[in-house]
Amino acid sequence: MEENALDYIPDEKIVKAMEKKIKTWFDYTFQFKLIMAGLEKFTLRIAPSSVYFFRFILEGYDNMFMLSTLDQRAGLVEVQAARGSVKDLLLILRSLRSVIGLDRMDSRCNAWIMDQLRD
Repeated sequence: MEENALDYIPDEKIVKAMEKKIKTWFDYTFQFKLIMAGLEKFTLRIAPSSVYFFRFILEGYDNMFMLSTLDQRAGLVEVQAARGSVKDLLLILRSLRSVIGLDRMDSRCNAWIMDQLRD
């Protein structure tokens, strides 16, 4: 006799494993939303040729920073940093300032972060 998928009753172990996976997925999703809600956003203007390099550097800091390109031709980027990692971002920006051409100001940039980078 052919079994119908609707007639199948899963084993209790399978049900518990599925419930655990679903709970884990919801927990990760909730944690991700909390992290996303706690981000500081900074708009910077860098050399257009350095956008990909800067993204590569920030990606090395697993989930501490996210880089979005706002205007590739102008080198306008938005860096989102977890609230506790703004000091780390400042250290990275100080060390890469001349490499990525961060010395350029733009009216759309965050004045606060540029003031922090002044010597």
